[in-house]
Amino acid sequence: MNQQLTFIIRDTNCKQALADLRTNISVPQWLDVHAALFKSISIAPEGRPSIASANYQGEHYEWIFAFHRFYQALVEYVMMDEAY
Repeated sequence: MNQQLTFIIRDTNCKQALADLRTNISVPQWLDVHAALFKSISIAPEGRPSIASANYQGEHYEWIFAFHRFYQALVEYVMMDEAY
């Protein structure tokens, strides 16, 4: 599959995943369901924080960026909530 098409599909999947959260009342379940998508759009050099792979040949894919940022925030929230 061509790389640009891969980015377009991932961008669409990220948009849909964010929309799914509106109907899914279980945050941990939503995180589990979308973990593979998060991994597929993440760049995580060893010892460095994960960043979104949201740019391809000068084009920015906003839904990938938004999904990555939101997913990370939810993971942190769940971890903090479980600690208390």
